[in-house]
Amino acid sequence: MNSPLVSIIVPVYNTEKFVDKCLNSISNQIYKNLEIIIVNDGSTDNSLSICEKHKNIDSRILILNQKNQGLSAARNTALKIASGEFISFIDSDDFIEPDFISTNLNTIIKNNSSLSICCFYNLFDTSDKATPEYFFKKKEKIKIFNRRAALKYLANGRIQSYVCNKVFKKELFDNIEFQSGKYYEDVFLMHKIFYKTRNVSFINKPLYYYYQRQESITHQFTQSKINDFFEALFSRQQFFKDNKQNKLYAYNLFNIKSISTNLEVGLKQIDFSNIKNELSQFTKNAPLLSKIKLFDLNVKHFFKRSFNYIKRTFKL
Repeated sequence: MNSPLVSIIVPVYNTEKFVDKCLNSISNQIYKNLEIIIVNDGSTDNSLSICEKHKNIDSRILILNQKNQGLSAARNTALKIASGEFISFIDSDDFIEPDFISTNLNTIIKNNSSLSICCFYNLFDTSDKATPEYFFKKKEKIKIFNRRAALKYLANGRIQSYVCNKVFKKELFDNIEFQSGKYYEDVFLMHKIFYKTRNVSFINKPLYYYYQRQESITHQFTQSKINDFFEALFSRQQFFKDNKQNKLYAYNLFNIKSISTNLEVGLKQIDFSNIKNELSQFTKNAPLLSKIKLFDLNVKHFFKRSFNYIKRTFKL
């Protein structure tokens, strides 16, 4: 059986409490043909020494050191030297099931997909209990969607933009990189990746443990974070417009409206005036917006879904 090389990229910045468990979960993957690229992004705690300990045990590990430049820059640094045919990103405070790579990779190969997405467990620092999230009803194991259907789920908020519960064909990142200097770099990028896909496999099984710091949601939001978040969503909106994806434009616009409404109600300290002005500009000449059936938009689910989207996107 063909065993293509998979590059796993792990940006590390001051995660000494978590990185040991993360790297153990990667080294102990059932699938063995791995290139494990750790980018130490200027850590000032004990993270680097923990990574070096793992490197001494596992020869597949490569450590790159750089001054602190942020998550996007760390991922881009690794992408430049990654030699795998496939690629995956693991945050250093998260960890994965032993069959994370094998299950995702086998699904890609079997279904001739460009990428595979699995479900995940939410893990909070206030509890040892991991809470699973599923795409579909539990009895459904795998679904395959063409590019347009996958983009629809991305635009309407049913699936999220973060890269860490996915395995990609590396070619999807040709001429694409993470946007440095911004929060929510995944949101800036994911629609561009999906647009290059042949089809996308959805695995209705949690294989990724997504660690979330359970602090006050209000205290986590700053003006700069909110501005970057909506800038990313509006860049997606412009992308759909430029590529004449009218129905996706409408789905994404409705999702932005739902998210902004949810946020504005709870975040009195944030100025939404510029966001509302830009939203109105996209709404004025929205192609096909009035023709999209409310049934297609699943309006009754949008506000609940957008609230969950906010919690997951801001990693709260």
